[in-house]
Amino acid sequence: MKKIFLGCLMVLATIFATLPAPHCSAADVWVARWASENIDIYVEDDTLRYDASQPGHYFWVYAKEVRNGNLLREVRWQYSKFHSDAWRYQTSTMSGNHTTTVIPRDYIFEHCMNQLGWGYSIEGSWYY
Repeated sequence: MKKIFLGCLMVLATIFATLPAPHCSAADVWVARWASENIDIYVEDDTLRYDASQPGHYFWVYAKEVRNGNLLREVRWQYSKFHSDAWRYQTSTMSGNHTTTVIPRDYIFEHCMNQLGWGYSIEGSWYY
C-alpha cells in the first residue's frame, strides 16, 4: 500500500512539474484617481515606447480608465517635446493632429518620465 501511495505521489509530482508556468506580464501601475469622475488610471508599463532622436523626444504609452473595477476604455497617450518647447500630448481620443501642452500634475507623464529616467522641470504651468 505504501509503494502504491509513493508511486501515485511521484506520478502527480511529475505531472505538476511538466505543466506550463502561468503567463506572467508586466502589471498595470495605478498612477492617479480622477475623483470628479470616479475613475482610476492605470499605466500599462509594458506598452511604454520612446524615441529620443533629434530634434525632439517622444514617448507613448497605453493607460486604462477604470471605474468601480470595470474597464471603461484604454487610451493611447503620446507625449512630445521639440527643442526648448514645453512638453505636449495627444491621446487616441482626440481628433486630428491636435496637441495640448502638458499641465502639472500629469501623473501619467511623471510616471513615464521616471520609468524612462528622463529629467523634467516644472516652470510656471508647464513641463520642460
